[in-house]
Amino acid sequence: MTNSTEGIETPTPMYCTYHPKVKTLLRCSKCGKPICIKCAVSTPVGYKCRDCLKTQQQKFNTAKWFDYPLGFIIAFIISLIISLYVERVGFLVIFIAPVIGRIISWIVHFTTRKRRSGGLFKTIAAGAFLGTVPILIAALSITLDAAKSGPAVLADSLLTLFWLILFAILVTTTIYHYFTHLSIR
Repeated sequence: MTNSTEGIETPTPMYCTYHPKVKTLLRCSKCGKPICIKCAVSTPVGYKCRDCLKTQQQKFNTAKWFDYPLGFIIAFIISLIISLYVERVGFLVIFIAPVIGRIISWIVHFTTRKRRSGGLFKTIAAGAFLGTVPILIAALSITLDAAKSGPAVLADSLLTLFWLILFAILVTTTIYHYFTHLSIR
C-alpha cells in the first residue's frame, strides 16, 4: 500500500481503528489493526492495540477469588512468626530475610496451585509486610520506653528496630521480585 510519485514510494496513510479521524502509520504487531500513538502500547515485541493486550492479560490472570485472602493470610502468618525471632539473629537478617521471602513465595505459589495475577502478587507482598507490623509496633513502643532508661538501652532498642525494619523491607521486596519475575517466565 504505497503511493509512487517520481520514483519515491510513500506509505498510504491509514486511520486509527479507535480514533477514525487520526492518521497513523502504526499497526498492532499481533492483529495488524491500524493504531495511533495514543492507542499503541509498547511491548517487547512491538506495539499492540489495547484489545490484544487485554486478551493477553486475561490469559495471564488466572487467580481465583479465594487465592487473594489465602495468599495474604499465609504470608502474614509466616512473616509474623519469623519476625518474632529477628532480634535474636541480628545482622544475619540480611541473609535470612531474602530466604524467608523466597520460602513464603514458594509456599503461597504452590498453595494457590501456581495461579497468578498482578493483584495477587501485591496482596501476598502486603501480607508479608503487614505480618511484621505488630512486631514493629511493639519494638517501637519498647524503643520509646528505652529512651527514658538511658543511652545503652536505647541503642540496643534502636538496633532491634532497625533489624525489624530491614527484615520487613527485604522479605517484602523478595516476595514481590519473585512473583514479578515469575510472571515473565
